[in-house]
Amino acid sequence: MSVNTVTLVGATGQLGSALAGALAAAADAGKIRLVVTHRAGSDVAKLPAAGERRVLDLDGPTEAVAAALEGSDVVVSALSDKHAALVRALPHVASLKAYVHSDFGGPWTAADIAAPTLGIADKYAARDEAVRLGLPVVQVKSGLFEHYTLGVPIVGVDVKGNKLSLYKDALNQPFPISSLPYLGAGLAHLVSQPPASWAPGHYRLVERFATGAELAAALEAAHGSAPAIDAVDAAELEAKLKAPGAIVPIHVKKWGDAAFARAYDEVGAKPVDVPEYEVLPLNEVVKKYL
Repeated sequence: MSVNTVTLVGATGQLGSALAGALAAAADAGKIRLVVTHRAGSDVAKLPAAGERRVLDLDGPTEAVAAALEGSDVVVSALSDKHAALVRALPHVASLKAYVHSDFGGPWTAADIAAPTLGIADKYAARDEAVRLGLPVVQVKSGLFEHYTLGVPIVGVDVKGNKLSLYKDALNQPFPISSLPYLGAGLAHLVSQPPASWAPGHYRLVERFATGAELAAALEAAHGSAPAIDAVDAAELEAKLKAPGAIVPIHVKKWGDAAFARAYDEVGAKPVDVPEYEVLPLNEVVKKYL
């Protein structure tokens, strides 16, 4: 049985490295054929040994970009920029059956995407252009990365300090969390299937939804005492939403406003089964970040 040739673009960043590892494992298991692209002269020591390596210059001519991607059934983007250059080349890749856009974020509304303080407009403009061009676009929505949610207190979960800072009704509302290994495993499972069965499409890879109360219980189990819980000041949060880098404050606001409870369904993101990945109980996950 033939397998998909999957090409990963942007394999050296935080997300890309995690996806590269999972895709390499799938290639080693004979589930896919992996191609990893890199810039000329870049350090390839951190790239997975599995699969083929190809030089890709997104600043070069569109025809050269397309040539570097030829033979790909699936192109996966983990780029942080230059999305438009990649999209321009994809219509010229005759073998292409699925394009996994560099989404891997929350279920943002049109208003969220347009907000200059979030800094995601260019990425979604490239997605819209890919759709306009008729490409088989696949979007993957995730939760906030686990190490951001629990490893540092940016959304109000201070694991080491045994403290929660919650906005409005976050105590009772679910917050979406995805670890990088889970995202990698989920994507590897998806791209190993026949593309006609999943592309184009809109998918959800959220490892867990945890309410503030569930997080409080996990903190209490880890520390042996109940966490301190205080309220996020609404005026301070609104000020942060108007400043550059508002991607974290918008998570806090949507959590407290109960927006995450329905948002994935509203954008049509279908859940993906990840059969070979064990999701650990929240109590065990929290202990990793003490």
